[in-house]
Amino acid sequence: MGAGWGEREREREKDKRRAPRKAWGRCLPAGSLKHSEAYKDQQAEDADEAGDIPDEFLDPIQCTLMRDPVTLPDSGVVLDRSTIKRHLLCDPSDPFSRASLKIEQVTPNKELKDRISLWKTDQDRRKTL
Repeated sequence: MGAGWGEREREREKDKRRAPRKAWGRCLPAGSLKHSEAYKDQQAEDADEAGDIPDEFLDPIQCTLMRDPVTLPDSGVVLDRSTIKRHLLCDPSDPFSRASLKIEQVTPNKELKDRISLWKTDQDRRKTL
């Protein structure tokens, strides 16, 4: 006996929610930021620190330290500006609510950016001790 209509529909909805994450590798052209040495070095550095980073400072899609946190207008989710810019190259919608979205609509989250900056300064100071 096969899956019922309700199960198939739920699976399709799950796939739609996962779609932005699947598409990233296909959307970035060769030679883009993803392939640069500086990006690879930064990713390695972030991975080393990842165990110590407070969850609220992590991008919910990339799981990396946010450098320029922004709030999405429809879903209210906070993520890094670079992450949403890359997503919007492939799909002009909020990856969480699927509402139409343009980069001009995101709101900088200055308070969180300041807290991340203070945390990074504190971490750098601790490393030098």
